[in-house]
Amino acid sequence: MNINRVEVGKRLLAYRTELEMTQSFVCEKTDIVQNTLSLLESGRGGGFDSFLRLIHFYSQTFNVHNIFAERFTVLSKNTNDTIENVSAKIAISELDELQSVILDRFEVIKDAFKES
Repeated sequence: MNINRVEVGKRLLAYRTELEMTQSFVCEKTDIVQNTLSLLESGRGGGFDSFLRLIHFYSQTFNVHNIFAERFTVLSKNTNDTIENVSAKIAISELDELQSVILDRFEVIKDAFKES
């Protein structure tokens, strides 16, 4: 996977939706104009300063260190989470992703046999 603006925007949106916050609320808390937040979340622009404000805001709740990682998981900064719990959450997320890929490939193979 290529980490680009659009992918980072999806990840920013994932943070906001995980918190069940509206764009208006996040904009109020970060002093970002709503159009700028929309541009950032869609990967169409937004500005570096606004991006940094968002990262700082989300870092109060999430471990944002993995926003540029190949495999992305929204990880809460829950003080009760041990390394094992965080590792388990990442493993479950990766297994879900793998299951999706396998099912997609299975459908391709199944369709190929139907055509034969």
